[in-house]
Order: sequence, then C-alpha cells, then structure tokens
Amino acid sequence: MDINNLSFSNSIDFAGKLLWYMGLLGQIAWNIMALVAIAQHDNHETLERLFPPSVLALLDPAIHISTSRAWACYSLFCTTACFWWNPMFRQMNSGFMNHIKGFRDWYKFQFLLVVVRSLFYYIMGTGIFMDPFSAAATGAHIFFPCFVILVRTPSSSKCSF
Repeated sequence: MDINNLSFSNSIDFAGKLLWYMGLLGQIAWNIMALVAIAQHDNHETLERLFPPSVLALLDPAIHISTSRAWACYSLFCTTACFWWNPMFRQMNSGFMNHIKGFRDWYKFQFLLVVVRSLFYYIMGTGIFMDPFSAAATGAHIFFPCFVILVRTPSSSKCSF
C-alpha cells in the first residue's frame, strides 16, 4: 500500500478535480438538456415516433432536474469553489511550477470560464431569455458549449487536464 496515494495533497487535488469536472459537466448537461427540452417542446410528435414511451417518460424528469435554476447554480458553485485547482496541483506543491508551461494560461481560462458562466447564469431567465423556448435562449444554450471548446482548444496544448 503506497502512503502517497493517501496524502492530504492528493485528497485536495482529487476534490478540486472532482469539483471542476462536476461544475463543467453540470453546465454542459444544463445546456444540452435545455436543447432537448426545446426539441421536445417544438417537435413532440416527432420524438414520440422516434423513441418508445418508456424513454420519453424518463426524459421528462431528467429535463426537469437538469434544466432547473438550482442545477445551474450548483454547477456554477462547483466551478467557483475549485477556482484554486489546476491540473498540475501536485507538481505545484512539490515546487516544480517554474518548469510547467501554460500555468498562467490555465488560470486565465478559469477566470474567463467563471465570469462567462456567471453572466450566463444571471442573464438566463431575464429579458429576451425569459422564454426558455425562444430563439435567443436556444442560441445561448448552443453558444456556451461551443465557447468552452473554442476557449479551451488554444490552451490545451500548453496545460493538459
């Protein structure tokens, strides 16, 4: 049994990584399930022909849970709570940060992600986004996953997950 696997640093690293992924995946699930809800609202008959009733019966509670304001709030909280974490957390504790490329880029990415997600959270449900089935809300839910991919792509070669 390796004692290093049970260290405090590894536990903190695991908690930060878990929160980061939960926050990001929670946001993307919110966006995707909102798009599924829009598709279900606009093309309910088509979905009834494509999927058996048992799948549609499971889809309604999943949409209700993952498109709720609370879901979005908790996923944003997870990302904000792990702002300190980075993929090289273990190396940082060992004093090897001078040799890691992309360390500053990671925190720029984190900051940008938290700011955009906070704005996204606060504008959804207001103004032109009041109607969750509107074209503006649909565009916003399509925009965010694309935005994360575009922002993440340039920095992925410098600092890996």
